[in-house]
Amino acid sequence: MNGKARHGVRNAVINPFWAAMRSLLATLILALAFGATAASAVAEKTKVVLAVGGKTTLYYLPLTLADRLGYFTDEGLDVEINDFPGGAKALQALIDHTQAHVNGTVKLKLYKGTVLVSGRRSKTDSLFDASISTFEDDGGAYNQADAEGFIRLNALRLRIAAKLKRR
Repeated sequence: MNGKARHGVRNAVINPFWAAMRSLLATLILALAFGATAASAVAEKTKVVLAVGGKTTLYYLPLTLADRLGYFTDEGLDVEINDFPGGAKALQALIDHTQAHVNGTVKLKLYKGTVLVSGRRSKTDSLFDASISTFEDDGGAYNQADAEGFIRLNALRLRIAAKLKRR
């Protein structure tokens, strides 16, 4: 379309600086609105404690600027911003812990940017049991009547959507 979208509107590339400034403006408007309502209230708490992960990142720029330029103080708010830059380390520790009991091998096929799982095996922690892998002779592990409730519950959203469509 030669840089133009329908109706003559050009595709715009948003500069990260201006996106941050727009976010700062929105934050300031909210802070001013909060300040106006807080001033009109009888007994509002003015102490606010915020915990952020990585205060120096671009994501928190509006918050940092509002704090450093004194906008919160101007509105009568005592804002304390606690920076926890180790958020990524905590998340990695959580992920590592969830994988503590994972073992075995996974075979992957890579083709033109696509990853397909072609096989997996775990000798010690597999939930697969060949003796109940069939619906025929599974020794009573699976009751066919259990599927009825699941099917009715899963179809509930479809029945509701159909009812709304008929209105």
